[in-house]
Amino acid sequence: MSELLIDAAQQQEWDIEVDVLVLGFGMAGACAALEALDAGASVAVVERTGGKAGSTSASSGHFYLGGGTPVQVATGFEDTPEAMADYLRAASPDAADDKIEAYAHGSVAHFDWLESHGIPFERTFFAEKAVVQLTTECLIWTGNEMVHPFREHATPAPRGHKVAVPGEAGGGALALQLLSDHAEERGARVLLDTKAEALFIDDGRVVGAKVRTAGRDSVIRANKGVVIAMGGFGQNAEMVAEHAPVLQRTYVVGSPYDDGLGIRFGLAAGGAAEHLDTPFLTAPFYPPQHLLKGILVNNRGERFVAEDSYHARSAVHITRQPDGVAYLILDEEIFEYPWFARNGNLKLLDGYETVEEMEQGLGIPDGSLVATMAAYSAAAANGEDPEFGKHEKWLKPLDHGPYAAFDLSYGKAHYAGFTLGGLRVDVDGRVLREDGARSPGSMPPGRPRPPSPWTPTVTPPAPVWAPRPSSAGAPAATPAPPPTERPDHVPSSTRHHRPTRLPGVGRESRHAALDRPLRGRPLAAHRGGHPDRNLRRGTHRGHHRRRDGVPGPGADRTDRGDQQFTLPLPEPRWQPDPRLAPRGLVE
Repeated sequence: MSELLIDAAQQQEWDIEVDVLVLGFGMAGACAALEALDAGASVAVVERTGGKAGSTSASSGHFYLGGGTPVQVATGFEDTPEAMADYLRAASPDAADDKIEAYAHGSVAHFDWLESHGIPFERTFFAEKAVVQLTTECLIWTGNEMVHPFREHATPAPRGHKVAVPGEAGGGALALQLLSDHAEERGARVLLDTKAEALFIDDGRVVGAKVRTAGRDSVIRANKGVVIAMGGFGQNAEMVAEHAPVLQRTYVVGSPYDDGLGIRFGLAAGGAAEHLDTPFLTAPFYPPQHLLKGILVNNRGERFVAEDSYHARSAVHITRQPDGVAYLILDEEIFEYPWFARNGNLKLLDGYETVEEMEQGLGIPDGSLVATMAAYSAAAANGEDPEFGKHEKWLKPLDHGPYAAFDLSYGKAHYAGFTLGGLRVDVDGRVLREDGARSPGSMPPGRPRPPSPWTPTVTPPAPVWAPRPSSAGAPAATPAPPPTERPDHVPSSTRHHRPTRLPGVGRESRHAALDRPLRGRPLAAHRGGHPDRNLRRGTHRGHHRRRDGVPGPGADRTDRGDQQFTLPLPEPRWQPDPRLAPRGLVE
């Protein structure tokens, strides 16, 4: 038997005996505990940290909800469970219809459940294209609902619901605090700073766990079931190398305890895992949203994705380009530093008077970028993008030189990511074996195989309690990843511990004064290590001056008479996790 499993027949006495044992007290664990308590079960919860520190605690607090939530209705958006299910099917590999239907049709009840526990949501809409709103406004487009080809498969509607907390983070922490506090108030026995060491097995059924607190072992018996809600494996270098090696060249965000123990528990008990090779990955180049009017090209001068895609979808496509090379191309009319440029190390490579000059400067084959931009601009002038179907809202001919190129290459720009996937489960959240049979007594870890929406509920007299969508359950903050570009649909609430400190992206970011140029002014940039060389009319008018007229940080020189400034190359403020050393691009 595996070292992670213990024969329950060897254990005669138990330190704690309950109906339901929950391993992990993040969002999934707190929801599971509350639902078990609602069903009249006695509950014990084991948490490895000091509490209220699950992955959700470092997130902005976006919940993917739809089908006609009170926020959608109040802000004038029509949505139906059928439209939501159609989108999830279009955006999911080997879509599980039963899970998608349950998630979509239970979504309004999920929202009501969250509000019933005091989690605040405004009846407001954030209209800009952003990764996360810094305001308390609630509803936002968080996926690819408006992106081709998904908009052709389902009627688009915004479904990201942010907890009413201002700023980049904090909403998730508030939601987790409220739910975990309510679970404790309702009688859940919570063991903090406690690690699950092994599962007890009785005739193939999971019946409890051995745990350790401050060097002391305890044994807990669960008469009705064990819920494993223990997160991903981003801090397990061996599992990352085996299943998601693309993360070896990224900043892996997540709890220090995201070591895959929950997944290893399930596998040891006979369960099957899937989609472990499907990590979330991103290096956002928007906001500001008008940068979506630029194009992304590889080192062959070719476009490869609709630029208005969700930022994680674009990032995954970038990793698949030759040598992982990608450039964001802008013209003077839309030039501006991405708000993530400094912390994300999205370097402005140069400014170019002509496309031919840019082609040569980037080392792109002669004529290829010229042809790409000519074809794109001609179609955009007619409101069309026959190659990738970019929405007409983001189409503009790129014909106002000079031009700028930002380096979004994988391995150069700072990519952040975390693991997805998990144990294979049925619609009730019960772990499945390779042959499809249920693995009795155990439930999956906190980031399940998509598109399981992780909505705990308890339905006696079933032998186990497992996360599944229901009229009483709370929704996951993480929707299903999409098809071949997986995962391109995961909202930003899934950013976790050790936050990347990426700048905010609301209407007035705390970094708004940082490298924020003024649109509609001439573009200029330093060239080839000569910061004094400006490319147009000898000036860089206002591109490095704050709205109050004070020179922006990092300018090498200023001439207040004619407002000349040079553009710096931003320096990164964080580095990828040194424990996951780069080992080359993995397609």
